[in-house]
Amino acid sequence: MNLETVRQAVIVEVTGMPGAGKSTIIEALARPCADPGPKRRVFSDTWSNGRSLWESIRFECRLWNELIRCRPLSARQVQWLWRQSGRARVGVALRLNIFRNCLLKFAYRPVIENSIPAGDAPVYVDEGISHIPFLLQRLEDGCAVVEGFVREFGDGLRGVRVLFVDADPDDVRSRLRARSHKRLRPGDEPGLNRFVDICGRTAACIQRNRDVYQSFEIVWNR
Repeated sequence: MNLETVRQAVIVEVTGMPGAGKSTIIEALARPCADPGPKRRVFSDTWSNGRSLWESIRFECRLWNELIRCRPLSARQVQWLWRQSGRARVGVALRLNIFRNCLLKFAYRPVIENSIPAGDAPVYVDEGISHIPFLLQRLEDGCAVVEGFVREFGDGLRGVRVLFVDADPDDVRSRLRARSHKRLRPGDEPGLNRFVDICGRTAACIQRNRDVYQSFEIVWNR
């Protein structure tokens, strides 16, 4: 992995299919480096990164406040996210959580820009806006979700830098068997294979549409 090629970016989103090893890459990015300059930072989601429940609630409130203040989405874009979230073949609670997750990702950048001085060290975002197609993917749609996402949000994506973590499907299956996933039932091997298949199709389609982003670097996690 060549971190030097992305070190100058202010904000870099780290994304990739579930089980590809994003956490491993994030840990490597967060590890202190020998560079005497400003250290790299990692911006992770609300319910992780060692926060207590109260800290997580306060942080999510901050994201919602920033989302309301900045209004980065049009009514049409919100409706598109709502429709796509509602088509996921999961329970109602998980559909609502997918919609919530998609919305909050658009608050990450303003929160970071208000917290980090201009010209400071780059910030690596764990599953930012570029990760939304993985949240909305469906087996029967093929690349339709990715293409719809690019169509609806293309203008905003041109300012996004992406570090895309790729991996061998067999390695992804092994990792998902070991730690599971909220969309998988334990021991459901056919379901696991279908999930990895659609994740692979989504990943391939995202890579075909890489030109929509400001920069797009692929990291192969072995």
